[in-house]
Amino acid sequence: MEEKERKEGDVSSHELDFHGNGPEMLSVEWRDGVRRQAFPWSRFSGASMMTEGELVLAFCDHEVVLHGINLGGLWKDIRERRLSRVWELPADYVPPPTLSKHRVCICKIELRESDGRGEASRDQEPHARRESQMTMARMRV
Repeated sequence: MEEKERKEGDVSSHELDFHGNGPEMLSVEWRDGVRRQAFPWSRFSGASMMTEGELVLAFCDHEVVLHGINLGGLWKDIRERRLSRVWELPADYVPPPTLSKHRVCICKIELRESDGRGEASRDQEPHARRESQMTMARMRV
């Protein structure tokens, strides 16, 4: 089994919880190894997938946008709230041609504000986010 997974290029980018009623939170981790954020499943309001390469999870005032390959493979686990953790694969990860269509690869994760004030980039400093939010508020007035 391990050899088959190695041949298919299995590099995990998510974790499921099959114990009890599922996890209380979805933990999101960026590849820098420093930035992490948790979202309670109780605040989950829905998911959408416009393309196979982009999956959007809505949690009250934020959207977690997953970019990758075979993301449809997460759909059932999201619907049943079994997804406990997602993380970005290394920037230099290249999926092998033997990658199974059942292997999910999360290449990039974005965090966006979903209340209409604009996007909150994970690379922006909190001060820069506040400044851009204030700019957007002034533009509306």
